[in-house]
Amino acid sequence: MSDAPAQGSGGQSESMHWRGPAAAAGMTILVSVLAVVTNIATGLLPDWEWLKNSPIMWAIVAGLTAISAVLTYVVQRWFSSENSSTNQSAINKSRNADRFRGIGNIGSAAGGAIGSVHVEKIFVNEPGRDRVSEDQNTPQRVITNIPARGRHFVGRDSILSMIESRIAEGPIAVVAVHGLGGIGKTQLALEYCHLHMNSYAIVWWVRAETPVTIRADLTRLAVRLAVGDLNDELRATESAIEALSNRDDWLLVFDNAESASALRPYLPSASGNIVITSRARGWEDTATCLEVEQLELSEAVQLLRQRTNRNEPDAATDLSEELGCLPLALSQAAAYISTHSMSVQSYLDLYRASAGRLLGEAPLPGDYPRSVAVTWRLHFDSLRENSPAAVDLLKVCAFLNPDEMPLLLLLKNAGENSLTAAVAAANRDPLLRERMFGALVGSSLLTRFDDEKFRIHRLVQRVLLLEINEEEAVAHCRRIVALLKDSWPKRGARHPSRWSVTVQLFPHCLLLFQYAELLDVANEDLGDLYYGVADFSIAVDAGTAIDLTERALEVFESLEPVPLLKTANVLGRLASLLWRAGEGEAAKVRVRQLRNMIDADQSLASRLDVNVELLLAELED
Repeated sequence: MSDAPAQGSGGQSESMHWRGPAAAAGMTILVSVLAVVTNIATGLLPDWEWLKNSPIMWAIVAGLTAISAVLTYVVQRWFSSENSSTNQSAINKSRNADRFRGIGNIGSAAGGAIGSVHVEKIFVNEPGRDRVSEDQNTPQRVITNIPARGRHFVGRDSILSMIESRIAEGPIAVVAVHGLGGIGKTQLALEYCHLHMNSYAIVWWVRAETPVTIRADLTRLAVRLAVGDLNDELRATESAIEALSNRDDWLLVFDNAESASALRPYLPSASGNIVITSRARGWEDTATCLEVEQLELSEAVQLLRQRTNRNEPDAATDLSEELGCLPLALSQAAAYISTHSMSVQSYLDLYRASAGRLLGEAPLPGDYPRSVAVTWRLHFDSLRENSPAAVDLLKVCAFLNPDEMPLLLLLKNAGENSLTAAVAAANRDPLLRERMFGALVGSSLLTRFDDEKFRIHRLVQRVLLLEINEEEAVAHCRRIVALLKDSWPKRGARHPSRWSVTVQLFPHCLLLFQYAELLDVANEDLGDLYYGVADFSIAVDAGTAIDLTERALEVFESLEPVPLLKTANVLGRLASLLWRAGEGEAAKVRVRQLRNMIDADQSLASRLDVNVELLLAELED
């Protein structure tokens, strides 16, 4: 709630309080001054004897002053009684405002904690930036990271009402919204959040695709609630869940959850509200399930009319039917129509021709609407002609986590070998770089949340990967390994001052490692990236740190020639991690390997990051 009304009421009360005394003082001073002037001017008055008697004259002055004081006192009392009810009303309003501000102070207290180490929402559109809602119609400030409302959301009244009724059943209401990819589950959950923002003190969006992103977003919530520390993500996650379990004024959205079993450990046990979106089924034991279907035909036509600003009802109806009334495909089609200033009918003819070519190609995954592939292909063909750099950058996005891609951060730190020639040329000129971004955003292939971060829909990403042959995929994977390595901190990845970078890059590195293994990519850059991410993972999960360190060792040992110093450092780090994890025998095996390397090359001992003798002493104890 805004502070302005409370301040206004308080100002009115103060003004009324001082009006009576001010009037009294003014009248007293005025009468006194007139008396003095009369005294001075007595020489001009009739020659009355009693006026020449100073004691009598001053007695008159004193009497007039006393009478003025009595009169002004009466006026003051009249003012006070006239406005007492107004003053009390203002006081009550001020007290209510203070009470509402107290809830908002939760966010203010956490704001200082997050200011020095700013961790951006790794969802994009953020997920939006962490913020405190200050809507004039909101009865309290809301702690939220919900992205901005979709400008062209249409329909869905029925399922929005169903979500509201299921949530009202409580005490902890969990509603799982699932359906085909591109059907609009995320936008539906986003619309629900904005419709009901005023009903909660906390509305928080969690990217639920992996445990890493879940913990990252719950850690940010813990920081905002001043119950967690960025340096201990595991404990901060637990603190956030515990804090929510002790209150009932919150709404959590777990977006794009993989399964009920993976999500269950992160569900608070309290009288709050939870909405889950997922392509998967099998939520019956965890949540009330609602199936999201395609838009009604009339809603699909309305969406096209809003997005294109073209009133072609017949062509829009035919196109909506061709696209299966799928929101993602409709949005992409509308973006193409607007970008190319074409009619809906012209786009429909173009779509039908492209769809005919696509039907002869390999089948798409079962949850993959063919309409998305066709609409995407039309954008891609246009970009290939007009912006080759945008096409190359889009292929980079195919290998990154689709949420919150920090493209500007990556491009600013990129070496020449990390980019294609077209992207490197555009990257050297800020204006050309923005045009490259604009081409992708304008075609709705990317969504931009702020100056640095973008999002690509998972279905568009999967279509993109189908377009890339294996040789091209290997080349892109190698470049993106170098690109992420260029931005990853060279030292101290676990230090809080670098979390603003490492937290952004971490989920992208984990996904890229999967592609690298699938494509048999192995080079020194990949080993370095494994080792750097493993170091950061020590603060997140010891098991993940061990797995990544072992993978770094495998990569370095597979190279010709083997980078001896890097391999020795990985062995020392791996031995230390295994020992701390209680795997003493496995740690000793790695130390013996390290000792054999040092025996073969004595110069390694003085250049290692670990003290081998100290490590041996620890293992012997």
